[in-house]
Amino acid sequence: MKTVRLLLICVATVLIAVAWKAIPAHQGDKPLAVPQSVPPQSNLPRQSAPQLVSVQQQNPAAPAAQETAPGSTAQEEETERRLGPFPIAGSDYVVVLHEKKCVPGSTEPHSDIDLGESVVAMGIRDATGAVLYQRRFPYSSGDENGSQAWKVSASTLAGTSGTGLLVDYSFDLLPSAPEWRPSVWWQIFGVVKGKLKAFSGPLPFDAGLVRDETSGEPYRTTAPLDPRADTLEFKVSTGQHLNFIYPVRIDWHQGRLSPAKPCERTSSSGSGEGCQYKVLAEDYVGAGEATFVTLCSSAGEKCEKPEKVAVRPDSKLEFLVVQLGAERWSDGLAAGPSGKSGINDTMDDQGGPSWAPNIGPWLKLRIDGKEGWINSQEDFDALGLTQEL
Repeated sequence: MKTVRLLLICVATVLIAVAWKAIPAHQGDKPLAVPQSVPPQSNLPRQSAPQLVSVQQQNPAAPAAQETAPGSTAQEEETERRLGPFPIAGSDYVVVLHEKKCVPGSTEPHSDIDLGESVVAMGIRDATGAVLYQRRFPYSSGDENGSQAWKVSASTLAGTSGTGLLVDYSFDLLPSAPEWRPSVWWQIFGVVKGKLKAFSGPLPFDAGLVRDETSGEPYRTTAPLDPRADTLEFKVSTGQHLNFIYPVRIDWHQGRLSPAKPCERTSSSGSGEGCQYKVLAEDYVGAGEATFVTLCSSAGEKCEKPEKVAVRPDSKLEFLVVQLGAERWSDGLAAGPSGKSGINDTMDDQGGPSWAPNIGPWLKLRIDGKEGWINSQEDFDALGLTQEL
């Protein structure tokens, strides 16, 4: 009996050993995991925010994230505004503006002034919605210390020989210096051979048009020059608190701008060449008290025999012409901005007139029937020319 029991125990032991050794064979190619086979945590792939950002950056269709100052979410929102339609040569055109909000500056004394929206892009479209001309503007939302903004407006330009679109661009900032005024450009568009085109680059006439615009109505040219051209008059400041009239010729047939007439050129020994323009003195208020000025017989020359002339509050004072250096005209880039300028208050495609700095400004005036020229800041101040004429 003992022998049989011992034999059974031995058989059971052998069977258990065989079964234990057979277990790995039933697992096939799936060995049991052990702690030593797990890679370190730092080598595991991370399904987290940084990986999602990299996916977004690889997707060309995904919009790029905009850097936003604290509290400026509203300023980053872009809105669309339309001007027009403007009827030109039998077709309608609209000016589409994209704008963003500016932060109102709180710096005294401008705490109650808000520049509102700043234009970041503009485009001119025809009745089908096709974009015929476009321009982008640099944008800065500003902060509590100040802000800056681009503005764009447009009106129909009605001439005797044609009709066009008159667009003005302006750049303003707050707070500003006491004598600061916005930079202003004007651009004329018209239809030539069935297509709308810019007649030149923007013209930098900060002082504006000679005649005030009437909101909502076409702006009319000054006078016809010939069967295919009209005149548009701008104000130009000399920098000495003087405005003069600069007429621009609009050739509707060729779609070009140029000086309406060659300037009246003068030349004297030792003075070089100069151009004379009619002075615009509609806002002059007078000297206010008795004074005197030094009159010269001609402009651009050394005043060998200066004559002091008294100016009384009741004196009859007439502004005749202003003389500057030789004039040069540039068409600018009618096709649009080159994209090379990164300065906010400039346009690198602008055109228009410029003057050689060798002469002026000289002002010719008549005081109680006595004519002469003045050039010094002392004389300008004596006449009360502390505000623009």
